[in-house]
Amino acid sequence: MKQQFMIGLMALGMAVLFSGCSYKINACKIENEGHPVSQTGNFYMVEGQADGMSISHGQNTKTRNLHGLQNAATLTLERGYKYFAIKFPQGEASNIDGSLINTAEEFIERCLPNPADILNMGRAKCGMPAGNRNIKLGIYVFNEEQPDVMTYNAQDVKDYLVANKLWRERGIDAYYEKCTIQLLRR
Repeated sequence: MKQQFMIGLMALGMAVLFSGCSYKINACKIENEGHPVSQTGNFYMVEGQADGMSISHGQNTKTRNLHGLQNAATLTLERGYKYFAIKFPQGEASNIDGSLINTAEEFIERCLPNPADILNMGRAKCGMPAGNRNIKLGIYVFNEEQPDVMTYNAQDVKDYLVANKLWRERGIDAYYEKCTIQLLRR
């Protein structure tokens, strides 16, 4: 009886651990990170988290990357801006490095695992590491489209994700006006 109780307690603890309830999704402002076409101070870090923990690393990566895009659009709109550009992770998704991806549909097509990759355990898409439960996106936010950098229209991203039932109720839990080393390393 005691052994069954201990197994049940361990199962409950694992369910809580992997449910995502105990992890806060954060966003914060990063100072002194100016882009040549913008004013210093409009650079943020947002997090995305896998929607639960599936045994499929591809599914975890998909929901995590979508959540990161959702939170980039959310932060942009909530801070009073209209457009955002991804800086990091560096790679195919980085608008600052020349990426031409600037819609939710293109992001989904190019930066999410496709059904054939669903069991993929290590290959990154668009420079976003596979297998991690959380992702951090560094984004610039703007009031206008930029002449030398492709930008996402934040409202269009939100509308597309909502219309295609990809928008999650849980978004950003906490905003910080200044990032800390601890927050950036988590």
